[in-house]
Amino acid sequence: MDITLQTKIEHPYIEKVEGSCGGKAKIKGTRIKVSQIAVEHIDMKMDIDEIVKSHPHLHYWEIYDALSYYYENQTEIDEELVEEMKFVKKMISKWREDYLQKISTTSVWSEEQVSLIENAGKELNKWQIPK
Repeated sequence: MDITLQTKIEHPYIEKVEGSCGGKAKIKGTRIKVSQIAVEHIDMKMDIDEIVKSHPHLHYWEIYDALSYYYENQTEIDEELVEEMKFVKKMISKWREDYLQKISTTSVWSEEQVSLIENAGKELNKWQIPK
């Protein structure tokens, strides 16, 4: 017989506040989202010391609580990250289109600048965003 203990873990340093950080989980009294800490630790391979050095106003216990919250709510936070990535990709695409249009109507841009903007689109297409 498999018995799984379901215990709600308290996260004293995490809050969700309507109108702050889009209502997403964040470290209390800051605008640092749990997802940001998770990305720094998991994707950027930063250890806890590096994260604290990057955010000197945070304490170790807040970082550990953020990571604990992330692992407890991983599906929800990963979905938020995917939505944010889609938004960023959309904004970069729009920026690129706007600048390519401006470039075509003016001669102040050098060939090198045009090439950089065109290549930004190629790099953007390499992003792997989960469906």
